[in-house]
Amino acid sequence: MTVWQRAGKMKLLCLNICIKMDNTQGVIDLIGKGDYDIVVLQETLFAHDDNVLKKYRSKNDIESALSKKYPYVAFAPLWGAKKIVCEGKPDRDFGGFVEQGNLILSKHKILSHKNQFYYSDYNGNGGEAWDATYFKRDDHGRAIQNVVLEVEGQKVQLINLHGIWNAGQMGDARTLKQCQFILDNLEKDMPVIVAGDFNLVPKSESIQLLNKHLTNLISENKVVSTRPDEGTTVDYIFVRGINVKSFKVLKNDISDHLPLEIVW
Repeated sequence: MTVWQRAGKMKLLCLNICIKMDNTQGVIDLIGKGDYDIVVLQETLFAHDDNVLKKYRSKNDIESALSKKYPYVAFAPLWGAKKIVCEGKPDRDFGGFVEQGNLILSKHKILSHKNQFYYSDYNGNGGEAWDATYFKRDDHGRAIQNVVLEVEGQKVQLINLHGIWNAGQMGDARTLKQCQFILDNLEKDMPVIVAGDFNLVPKSESIQLLNKHLTNLISENKVVSTRPDEGTTVDYIFVRGINVKSFKVLKNDISDHLPLEIVW
């Protein structure tokens, strides 16, 4: 197994920014203030036309505001729609067509990028409405955003995940397959970082599976919550071949999840 050899410091931020909140400027400010090398986000929205309401343009606005600092960007959509309906009633109108997905910003070159679906498929809903009536039963398509970065001549694998929704966040057969899919797609010859909102609590069998093969920084640092309301822990950073210098859960209310920060 290759271990990280770089002499200097690298800094990464991971955050589910929350589709329900109008918080894009706060996210931009957080990233700018932290001066991160790599930013890993979930629940970002890519507006495909000018009619999309401003609060649903997070990918566009984050990328535009930070383009000089982060020349390398990778977006991995999970679904797309103009609006969401539930039980035949309007739930959320975006104003135009958007895609929700995972986003990576990097100061370092992205050598490869894959959006690998492991549960259902991408659904653009015909460019119209997504019927979310049975979301809690069926969820939507889920994928790992799998990139390889080059940092001063060394390759590093980064996986960004927004995991399957499951009642109680204790996991099920689907989340076990999800975590096994992550393990099956790890590169064998480079350091690895796996980060994101897993929708799973630490004692779930699915997280325990990952713990057998990767270092869980949440468990190692005895984190009790990754939510601003001091609720559950569902966000994680796992590493392999990385000499971690510091790990923090940042306390703020920018999102309904707390940002995770790692320095190595």
